[in-house]
Amino acid sequence: MHNLMAQSAAASHQNLPYLECPQFLTELLADPQDYEVLMETYTGRIISRLAFGDVRHHVEVALHSHALLRAISPAAYITNIVPQLKKLPAWLSPWKKWEHERHGRERAWFLGMRDEVERKVEGGVSISSFMRTFLESKERVGISDTEGAYVVGMIGLAGLLTTSSAFMTYILAMTLYPEWQAKLQHEVDTVCEGRMPHTSDAPRMPILRAVIKELMRWRPVTPSSKPLLNSVPITPCSQLTTEPTRHPARTRRRRRIRRLFPSKGHLRAPQPMVPSLPFQSPRPTR
Repeated sequence: MHNLMAQSAAASHQNLPYLECPQFLTELLADPQDYEVLMETYTGRIISRLAFGDVRHHVEVALHSHALLRAISPAAYITNIVPQLKKLPAWLSPWKKWEHERHGRERAWFLGMRDEVERKVEGGVSISSFMRTFLESKERVGISDTEGAYVVGMIGLAGLLTTSSAFMTYILAMTLYPEWQAKLQHEVDTVCEGRMPHTSDAPRMPILRAVIKELMRWRPVTPSSKPLLNSVPITPCSQLTTEPTRHPARTRRRRRIRRLFPSKGHLRAPQPMVPSLPFQSPRPTR
């Protein structure tokens, strides 16, 4: 896993979002009401390139990702809420049949994608991808073909809906606070001067970094996570994180820290602050 994920930082993979961006923006401008589907498609195409080196499999990535999300959701099977029911016999557990069928389809697809990429590698026509990295290093890392196929496949399935969900949270946040969209656009225009932002621009874009961090805090992307304050950012984060009735242990800890370091308020050395959003307290950058 570490070997595969380390490859994602390579320059050959950082251009994938930019390859798909023109098509995504064109479709979004034409049909803005379909932004949810378009964001999932955009993410799926990137994931398909990253995991398998072929954009044509983005539909299958989306289908299996949605099936997996339904299976692990607390609202899917009653055993996700009452795990003791897993001991029931199969004839009293229809969810076991459904999950067995879903798992079979998923397994067949993972192994099929491994075989497809392996044929391309042998034919010398494959491009850089997680699956190719696995095939080229499987003897050194010592994992089986099936395990490697699952590692790469699950990276793809887990990355689609989580990433597109963050995009949708951004749309919601900017709808509620349009003034921050204007601030973001001004920062992008100032730093990038007419070009697309790049990862190397991140140190000079504190507003963008702050917004991304706040989106992840406000609306976690995992299915079992609970949106903050019933999904509505109605209270400043300074109250959420220091109000004694909400977080007594955290409040006591901060009071002890302030007594030890009255001039700082935290144990780490003073650092530059990221901008404060309407639903975020100022915090040091990392």
